[in-house]
Amino acid sequence: MNSLLLEFHGLYKQLDLRYCSLSACRFLCRQVPTIFEWRLGLTILKLGSPVRCSQMDLFVDEVAKSVVANHFERQGKSSDNISKDIFRILMAYKHIQPIFPQLVSLHIFLTTSVNEDTINTLLLAIASGSAMRTFACDSYASQTYHSKALLNWLFRCSINLVRCKLQSLEAEDGFEIMYEHTIVNTYIPHHSLVYLKINILNLNTLYVLLHYLPELEHLDVNISGIIDQINAIDQNLITKFNYPKKIRVFILSTSELNYWITNGHDNEYLDAFLQRLDELHIECSSIINKHLNEEVMIPLLSFIINKRHFPRLECLRFIQCKHISSAWCNIDKWIDFIFTHINEHQLKYLRFSFIEKEQAVTDMQTGDETITMTDPPCIVDIHRLVSENRISFWIERKYK
Repeated sequence: MNSLLLEFHGLYKQLDLRYCSLSACRFLCRQVPTIFEWRLGLTILKLGSPVRCSQMDLFVDEVAKSVVANHFERQGKSSDNISKDIFRILMAYKHIQPIFPQLVSLHIFLTTSVNEDTINTLLLAIASGSAMRTFACDSYASQTYHSKALLNWLFRCSINLVRCKLQSLEAEDGFEIMYEHTIVNTYIPHHSLVYLKINILNLNTLYVLLHYLPELEHLDVNISGIIDQINAIDQNLITKFNYPKKIRVFILSTSELNYWITNGHDNEYLDAFLQRLDELHIECSSIINKHLNEEVMIPLLSFIINKRHFPRLECLRFIQCKHISSAWCNIDKWIDFIFTHINEHQLKYLRFSFIEKEQAVTDMQTGDETITMTDPPCIVDIHRLVSENRISFWIERKYK
């Protein structure tokens, strides 16, 4: 097996341990961090599984041993007795070099057993190389517990990271960061990150993230905490608040958008942020009956279909719509509202995507349609696509 690993390290630069057997996992965890050719060649690592709780610990323990052994070797000392205490000392004094210097992409799953040592090893010994471009972390454990470590790494160590996903499989979990923490820990703006998908605990965390991500283009956020007035922007941040000027795609839920509609319509920071969006994706899984649907339809659409709020918006998608308990039996009213107010927006693409259907999507007109507008004078061509799981519209305006 060792000879095969050596022979094929140049061909197989990706290592996915998530679904391998325990015996194979043990072997690879011992070999890959110690074989020189694999350490220098590995570019993609996928690690951790909800059904194999020991996998992460096995790999991290071997990485720690390898780091200590290499440290002793550079000093010409014996590494017969390796302990975790020595590794902790090396981390504390920043004497650790990334064990996989060519690693470009890291995907991890954190189980409930993951502790602080494991997190620090993953972030400092594995994920801190200058080649890192993609980092994805899913978790069963409370992400709030690891928020500071992960966000400290994001803003202090991942200088070339382009894409980041920090998610929890439990809806109540989310990251939280205070502006004061970013000052004490000398956060600097992240100038390479353009894509972020994250679960956060409150609205203030969103404002802090936006402040430190000036190059962000795509933001997919889920706010797990109850959104209320307590979530207002930190007063110490207001005078310095910056927001990403390049952001074009924003994904959020109906509850989050409804809060902003109700409480943030005069928020100059929010307005400046929204006015730059080209695409808005609204997650609608919380709409589970007709009453909730009708409750949010008019205020939500009135807010979105407004050039003052979204002067550049061209793509509007309603995702994860649950066609259960007649929740979307009035979808024709949503569509009629949008096209009745077509002169108040710049939409070019509209889409409803459905999940968990109890019944087929309501009968919809198919084919193309042309609308003549007088103010401003133009002809609008509408192209429809109605399928089992989605309804799509392409809107083309031809001004006279």
